[in-house]
Amino acid sequence: MTHRLFAIGPLNGTDAARGRIAYFLFPGLPEQPSIFGNGLAEVLPRFLAGVDPADILAEPALKEDATALGLAVAPLDGATRSLLGGIALDIALPGAFAEVRDDALIDAFAEAARDYAAVRPETWAEPFRTLRLDWDAAGPTQTARVTQGPGLAILDADGGDPDDPAAFDGLGMVFAPGEAALCDALGRAYGLNAVPEPFRLRAGEKQPVDDPDLACLTAALMAVAALPLRPGATSRGAAEMDGGTGCAVTARHAATVQNR
Repeated sequence: MTHRLFAIGPLNGTDAARGRIAYFLFPGLPEQPSIFGNGLAEVLPRFLAGVDPADILAEPALKEDATALGLAVAPLDGATRSLLGGIALDIALPGAFAEVRDDALIDAFAEAARDYAAVRPETWAEPFRTLRLDWDAAGPTQTARVTQGPGLAILDADGGDPDDPAAFDGLGMVFAPGEAALCDALGRAYGLNAVPEPFRLRAGEKQPVDDPDLACLTAALMAVAALPLRPGATSRGAAEMDGGTGCAVTARHAATVQNR
């Protein structure tokens, strides 16, 4: 069996992890889900207690140390990238995904957030930063707003100030500050350079999203990222959930004036 070796760190978090690197072997031993250490040479003997070194493939970020220790190196496969990204998000945003059951949906959200940030919607002319979202499922058209960061706020009803978290109810995403090691891990997993934080906002308080929330937020991010910057333009986004259900939306600019 092939085992993938990857790492996150050095970390700034808890006292036990501060300044140390977390190493992971996937699939790993139940009693050794991760090992903290100051270098691969320190932790490798503990992994080898139940694994043949010939069966280990280290990620490219560990190439220098892995090669020196006789381990093969290979790019991360999809399952390992997903695991790396999920662990990094859990460390960076404790509890933010606690209500999400579909791991593939977390991957889709992270990739949609990456594509959204890449178009730099916060630089759009002001009229184009207010959007209308028409959901395929029955329901009212919703207003969405590009916020600084960049972020995206989807208002449950018209009114309120999406730039003021105490002034609207709805779904949102912002890029939260993250420590360097976690941003690096998210870069290797998803191509991100910051931490995308999803949330539902009620009465000014952030609450964790569930699967339907995250699917709708992901679809909206995809749609806005693909939206041409001209009045009348539309674009689509869709995200599936485990079991075949999902969320699809058409985005359009609320602006009726020409961008200058």
